[in-house]
Amino acid sequence: MDDLEYDKAWLVKKLKKERKKHRDEFLRAQVRYREKVIEVVDAHLREMRNGGKIKTYVNLPEPEDHTEDYDTVILMMERSKGATVTLSEREFKTYVEGKWGWLSSFAANTQAYTSGKWSA
Repeated sequence: MDDLEYDKAWLVKKLKKERKKHRDEFLRAQVRYREKVIEVVDAHLREMRNGGKIKTYVNLPEPEDHTEDYDTVILMMERSKGATVTLSEREFKTYVEGKWGWLSSFAANTQAYTSGKWSA
């Protein structure tokens, strides 16, 4: 499919809305991640104090923050000339449909904390 033009103001508004949702979800996941790390470290300390195996690691994936990706695209759009922007099909899927390249890894760990489905 050929590249198509889109209303820049509409696109920037959509990106800002999605950026806020992404950032809010990341911050919620960060809180839960901190809680889970503390739980694991406390369990390790109890085991070590009782003569058990020494464990000095926490094997939990960190929540991913891709706010900067949104910030970059928003700034590019805001600084571009004209009232429209031209997007390829791939760019449309990313910026409009939210199908970023990092989406699967974000869903695999960050959303796992906020959905309550994470177990350590």
